[in-house]
Amino acid sequence: RLGRALRLAGRVDDAAGHIDPLDPLDPASPAARPDLAPLVLAEKAALAGAKEMHEDEARYLEEAVSRQADPELFHRLARAYEKHPRPRLDEALAAYGRALELSETPRNQSGMGYALYRAGHFREAAQAFDAALMLEPDYLNLWQDAAYAWYRAGENETALARFKTAIDEIDKSIDHLQKTKEALLGTDRNLRLANDKAQDVTIKKLTRKNPTMAQKFAELKKGDGGEGE
Repeated sequence: RLGRALRLAGRVDDAAGHIDPLDPLDPASPAARPDLAPLVLAEKAALAGAKEMHEDEARYLEEAVSRQADPELFHRLARAYEKHPRPRLDEALAAYGRALELSETPRNQSGMGYALYRAGHFREAAQAFDAALMLEPDYLNLWQDAAYAWYRAGENETALARFKTAIDEIDKSIDHLQKTKEALLGTDRNLRLANDKAQDVTIKKLTRKNPTMAQKFAELKKGDGGEGE
């Protein structure tokens, strides 16, 4: 866990000092316990990926999924195959397929779509993107990518429809952001008013039955007014 925390903090070399000594392939090692081995292998893979050693990353993940059929591990394995020095797209597609069998999420569907697109299977890629958008319609960039995939598949009308949806979704996002901005500005004004009121109450408390203090605040207020003029 410390090694993982160090890796997430960007301290890859320090993380390696904790993770590298663990050997989940040695039956005598505590790291080989069935509940720990997939986690250790996944961390070793993450460290290899951080160092752009994608062959090692894939090797660790292959061992991890052989011990635990986890959709996240299959997704990561597919990505490692894609980032391999010699991209292993067929194996990436198979890994995404296993991830989808275990968990049909927008992330796994879109991952499958991008792998299919890279492999030149544009129609299948477009269908995978559409499947992801059915699950997560607010996936903004994916509408545009689906449009390109349909265009490359020769389906111009469908591509135009996806581009139109992409533009509509961008307009909705801009409108939502504008409303959020207005709400934040309103909150800022309300907080300023509340702060001014609180200061006014404090001043009244300080100046009550204290003519000297009242005079000092009056002079300060007059000075502020003079600067404003």
